[in-house]
Amino acid sequence: MVTVINDTVAAATTAAVATHVDPTSLMNQPLTTSRHHDSIYDGNLSDLVFMTTNLPEDVPFPDGAWKAFEVIHALFTITALVINCLSLGVIYGIVMRLTPPLQMLTSLGFADMLAPWAVMTLYFPDSACQHQIHSALMLLAHNASALTLLVYPIVHNIATYRPLQYEKIVTQRRTWITINLIWIVSIVTAHLHFLAVFLHQDPRTPYCDQVQQHFGLALIMTAAILATTVFVVVLTYGRLYLHLRPLEAIAGNSTEPRHSTKGVITGILLVAVFLIGWGPFLIAKLEQVRQEPHLHPNLLIGLAASEIFVLLMSIIHPVIYGMRMTNMYTGYYRLYQRTRACIVTMWYRARNKTDGDDQPSTPLNPIESIC
Repeated sequence: MVTVINDTVAAATTAAVATHVDPTSLMNQPLTTSRHHDSIYDGNLSDLVFMTTNLPEDVPFPDGAWKAFEVIHALFTITALVINCLSLGVIYGIVMRLTPPLQMLTSLGFADMLAPWAVMTLYFPDSACQHQIHSALMLLAHNASALTLLVYPIVHNIATYRPLQYEKIVTQRRTWITINLIWIVSIVTAHLHFLAVFLHQDPRTPYCDQVQQHFGLALIMTAAILATTVFVVVLTYGRLYLHLRPLEAIAGNSTEPRHSTKGVITGILLVAVFLIGWGPFLIAKLEQVRQEPHLHPNLLIGLAASEIFVLLMSIIHPVIYGMRMTNMYTGYYRLYQRTRACIVTMWYRARNKTDGDDQPSTPLNPIESIC
């Protein structure tokens, strides 16, 4: 990416000197890049590279800022992938019973793993439609998380109001079918701009140009999914909390832990972190669609910064349900015990082997060696 920036700066400076034009005045011109002898307009990366390397003097932009973004994104991506892989390993390898809520958490875990991977595609080698694909992967991760969190309170609602029929209604097979439908819908809605070009393609316009022009369709659908999720979650969990709160009051000062509203609060926390993580990114994307093709540098900086919130969300989600769900907490504790026992065993074996190496291989007394 640094090479692309340097090449862009050199090209802009050369063009400005040859035509006696101020380099900063080129910021308001649409950007066209040439790759593989094709003229392709990139609605994100080229604008990002060009505008952040040709900013006016009154717009402060420190050197190495994008390198700092790259380092932060990489560190948070590795952390998010490790934590979510660990949570999935606990769910499938240590937890005794795979309940429907845990099945839904696997879908949330895979979506939280896809988000950091999508962020890091920003730093892949430059290619055609790179940022259109990057945006599609980000929307896919968002839609999968949102639809999973949409179904999660519905499962809680059935468990609360129809406990006797819960195991008949919410079976593992139906849960897996629901998860598959969630991901199918997420894939389709996140790639609407590609599907729109496939249905109505103009041979006179570059393909990536057309995809970027229809990006608003996928973004509007994503915003609709987010609004629906928030509405259903607030309505369902609000109703559940008002129903379960009096039951806790009747229980009084019981010494047993209160599990009735614990699941409700866990779901609310997951959705709240989801909104904080994805909200800035979607707002920045909507503003990008409104400003195209002339994007303000601050907006591009905000887009890169908003992806940090997405990565933090991917880290916090497994921490929330790992600490608040009894099955997950017990699974993590068993994993800790097994890891500790394995380390202690390896330590004792290494220590005994070292102690044995200190002893002579042959007896010091020649008579003992003969006998």
